[in-house]
Amino acid sequence: MTQTVARDTLPEHLWALEQSLLDPKTRADSDSVAELLADDFVEFGSSGRIWSRAMTVSQLAGEQADASVQRLVSNRDVRLLSEDVALVTYALSRQSPQLADVRTLRSSVWTRVQGKWRMTFHQGTVVSSISE
Repeated sequence: MTQTVARDTLPEHLWALEQSLLDPKTRADSDSVAELLADDFVEFGSSGRIWSRAMTVSQLAGEQADASVQRLVSNRDVRLLSEDVALVTYALSRQSPQLADVRTLRSSVWTRVQGKWRMTFHQGTVVSSISE
């Protein structure tokens, strides 16, 4: 199914797709995650591990949602690199009473594949502080 998105609303559309991957309900649904990731998806995780599409879908499905964990997004940006490729960047702070707070810089490459936007690459980099 082709997604028709006006160019002027495309940044909001891509951010909504990106944000859905942060949602525990989406993350727990393998079909939803698989629908958002391109077949050749790869992630350079904040742990330093390289993740394939299959590994990511499996890992996210096994996550236990923790209501005490807060994910705070800042510095978000969406840049169109071409008509069918976009770069989404943001800072993410994960705060939890049980775990140490973690701050990461995130970047994702989204590509229009057969009329549908899918994430082809994602990277999370742990940082000690984030400048606003």
